[in-house]
Amino acid sequence: MVRLSLTAACVAAIAAAQPAPADQVELATGSRLDARVASEPAESRSHVALESEYGRLVLDRDRVARAVNETPAEAEYRRRSPSVSDTAEAQFALANWCRDNGVAEGMRRHLARVLELDPEHAEARMLLGYQQIDGQWMTRDDVLAARGLVRWKGGYRTPQEVALLEQAEQAEAAALAWRNQLAQWRESLDGADRDAARRAEESLLTLADPAATAELLKLLADEKTPQVRRLLMKSLGSLGTPDALATLANHGIADVDPDVRAEAVDQLIASGRPGLAIPFVKALRADNPFYINNAAWALGRLQAASAIDPLIDALVTTHKRQVGNDSGGDSYSVGFNPATGGGGTFGFGGGGPKIVAKNSRNPQVLDTLVHLTGENFQYSKEKWRAWLADQQVAQDIDLRRDL
Repeated sequence: MVRLSLTAACVAAIAAAQPAPADQVELATGSRLDARVASEPAESRSHVALESEYGRLVLDRDRVARAVNETPAEAEYRRRSPSVSDTAEAQFALANWCRDNGVAEGMRRHLARVLELDPEHAEARMLLGYQQIDGQWMTRDDVLAARGLVRWKGGYRTPQEVALLEQAEQAEAAALAWRNQLAQWRESLDGADRDAARRAEESLLTLADPAATAELLKLLADEKTPQVRRLLMKSLGSLGTPDALATLANHGIADVDPDVRAEAVDQLIASGRPGLAIPFVKALRADNPFYINNAAWALGRLQAASAIDPLIDALVTTHKRQVGNDSGGDSYSVGFNPATGGGGTFGFGGGGPKIVAKNSRNPQVLDTLVHLTGENFQYSKEKWRAWLADQQVAQDIDLRRDL
């Protein structure tokens, strides 16, 4: 029995106890042995038994690259190729034989050699896919490149398209990575390992990669625990991306938890970004007094003197509701989106269906006006407007400063 020791990494095709029969075994150097895997395995799982013209060979399993199944044509080609003359004619003849017998790799190899020996060999050029354009031999890639196209994943696209597609792929990969990372941190927050929970909290508080924004927003949308939701508010503030800031504004207006609303507004203030009052001023036109009062509170925290005029408009607002719907309750507008000012409905008791209008005094709007101006004209829009008209805007109140 002969034992050989060769250098190569073992692959899965040879790792099985009884691999499928093969005509050759490829070694790490790229060379091949004319042999097939023996039907009876080697005595040890760490070896591979082969049958060759020299008899039974045993190789270390972890030093074999792979078993190779050869067709009869491939075996014939391997016997022919070493003896072929290195001339354009002989190489082209063998390339044609490879084409006729289905040995594609051999055909391409010998056609390439033909062109090295005779660059103007027209038949070899055409078999390799060249076209003659304006007296020049060009591949399909060359032709399409001249038209401004590049090869990308089996097709041809403009460089701009490729750049966008690659950017989308990178963004998708980054989003997947952040989805997994955020899920791990969220799991750690509830885990028994307090050190891991502390590290997860610190990581969320110092989050700075804009690519994490979309996945963090999804995590927030599914989160029910108030304490964790406040932590995620801080994480959004740490990111400071436009989407993160817009979400903070939405929660500052519409979140049912006052502590979450307060945290959202605090994070906006900490960001120091311009234009923070804009979504809250828009919310003063909402269909729901809940949102109007929340927005007014936030404007007070933002010290938004520029919002005095719209705050006066929002002191008393009129809202339509459907009284007595089919479910036996009244409908009231909710579901405000600061970007559009739109809303939905909720029900709270009534009789037959009809639309009625109801005025609503908004106490937080009044409190914010008092806070910003030091005056108090209660809910009298006329008195507030008369006072505002008396002010020297350029000296006392810059109505555009915060917007």
